[in-house]
Amino acid sequence: MPYPRADAPSGIPDSETIETLLNERNTCTTKKALKKRALQELSEEERRRAGLVKLGMRCTSIPGDPYGILPSWAGNVAHFHDPRMFDILEPIFDGLKASRIAQANMAGLLRNLLQKIPNTDIKLLAEEASGSQIEVSTSSMEETIVDFKLGDKQVRVMQAQDIDKDDPATYDQARRAREARQRARVAFDEPAMSIPLQQYVMACVLRDNADAEQTPQGNDEDFFTDLRSTAQERYWLLMTRDEREQCREDHTCRQERVATYATRLLARALDMWSYFTPLPFPETRRHVVDKYIMRVHPELDMERATVEQLPNTKMAVAHYGCWSRGGDPHGRRVFRTSDAVFSRSQELDNCRWLFPQFCEGVLGKATEAIRFLVQPLDPEYYSECVEILKQLPSDQKIKTDDEDFLSLFAVGVNGYTQRHRDVKDIEGGLAGLLTLGRYIGPRFFIIGTNHESAKRYAWRKMGRPQLLVEEDSMGDLGAPCVNPRSDDDDDDIMKWTNKNVHGPAALDDSSTSVATSTPELTGT
Repeated sequence: MPYPRADAPSGIPDSETIETLLNERNTCTTKKALKKRALQELSEEERRRAGLVKLGMRCTSIPGDPYGILPSWAGNVAHFHDPRMFDILEPIFDGLKASRIAQANMAGLLRNLLQKIPNTDIKLLAEEASGSQIEVSTSSMEETIVDFKLGDKQVRVMQAQDIDKDDPATYDQARRAREARQRARVAFDEPAMSIPLQQYVMACVLRDNADAEQTPQGNDEDFFTDLRSTAQERYWLLMTRDEREQCREDHTCRQERVATYATRLLARALDMWSYFTPLPFPETRRHVVDKYIMRVHPELDMERATVEQLPNTKMAVAHYGCWSRGGDPHGRRVFRTSDAVFSRSQELDNCRWLFPQFCEGVLGKATEAIRFLVQPLDPEYYSECVEILKQLPSDQKIKTDDEDFLSLFAVGVNGYTQRHRDVKDIEGGLAGLLTLGRYIGPRFFIIGTNHESAKRYAWRKMGRPQLLVEEDSMGDLGAPCVNPRSDDDDDDIMKWTNKNVHGPAALDDSSTSVATSTPELTGT
């Protein structure tokens, strides 16, 4: 959400604060929306009220937030009807498109180092970079680790001798992989939770909550799914007190390569994009730790947030780019992702209009940063990715940079529990990660890659069928990180009027049924 003025980058207008954004009446949609009270019209008691929305339930009326809407599929309260999004986002995108990687001395040293890594002995590489000031911390048959100075930075390079990138079988057999599995066994030296044990804990949960009305009606799958999740949470989290080591924020040289203003502007762009645009909430509910994360991070629990806290209460993962549909793992046709065509809702015209600028400003900056690492390390692979992008349909791929080489981006907000795993990312290829944000406050990530189906589509078009992977009956493009929900899931609770379907110029619906109440979450 918008920074306070003291933290905002230069050039950001004072009006971009939560107070100001929530204090303007909604005059752009319906007469009913005009009656929604702004933040300044709430009493102090009303401003402290929580429980305004519920994840997974559509809410179109949030007291104190005239433009706020929570779609049932979204992980953030969005404001896509707010006309101010153009005045706020367009200058940010323009600033990002105008910025470039700084050609500083450190950037040149890094690029030179990356170019030499694939073909230079690791010790010789360190000596060339820093003279004799090197330290070999590990030298064995499995790996060599060298520390040395590069400019004013301390650099560590590791060469894994027991891993062959062309042989995936070596990945699991490497020494580091074996040691990691051993550490996991030591850390979690307990047997798996058996079905009888799970049923016992479920019975304990029901016994302890005997006063609550919790009788399932018929084949109530949601009831038993939630009960199993509660039982697993109690067993693995509440019955033990294992301390979790807090991750330290990585210090990279990104601030050195990109101007500080551009870096902050990129985080700002993602912050504001996730304020105006609804983004799919991640499939966190399948993870046992989700409720625990909400407990230790109450700032992310929208069901406990006040109206002023809601803009910061967001967890989402959106996929922008192209891939083939499920059932077509060989890329006979590629299409834009649902998030890239804004097909989850009929009300996202403003977001769709701004999306090309978002691609060039935000995703273009991510492309530039990932290219900085990939191109010198493996120029042949980079050239192949560029060629793949050229073969993809121009009306389906997204344009991010002067020379695109990535066709799929995952944009995440506060991904604490989301296991992001696209099972069909380009096989043997890369997935570049760009992280942004502050340790306290919103955290963003952008993953850039190419989908395997896009590569196969391009190879077929280039006449290279001999390079296609053999037919795989299991290749159904199952991607567990994708949230498939859309406004279609609200059909039973939404009443679509002529204006909803055909736009503001449509005639009013004469049916009295459109005025009836719907069982969506509302507030007064």
